[in-house]
Amino acid sequence: MWATGNASTVIEALSARIGSSAAALISRNGTVPACVVPEGTNAEAFAVMCATILGAAGAAAAELGHAPAHRILLDGNDATTVIVARGGAGLLVAVVDRHRCEPAVLGEIERVATALLGR
Repeated sequence: MWATGNASTVIEALSARIGSSAAALISRNGTVPACVVPEGTNAEAFAVMCATILGAAGAAAAELGHAPAHRILLDGNDATTVIVARGGAGLLVAVVDRHRCEPAVLGEIERVATALLGR
């Protein structure tokens, strides 16, 4: 269930607060109700890839008898992609400079995910 209100405004505000290079609200099937991505970025391709990563992680966890992940961190040389899942509703993705990916930033991403997607 999506939270009421203007998701685009919430995503834009999150991106500004945490200094992300990209942030998106993504449905489980990969559609993008709201996003902030650099010019020239294919938001739909970005969303589908993030949803695929989450799905693959869930399948891997299930193989081992574990519950699916609720948060995935992809650490790159210059950025960390944070994918936060909330039940079957969808996911919130934020890409932040790897040196800024600290507990306060992760907590803010989690807080916004809960506000938009529920628990």
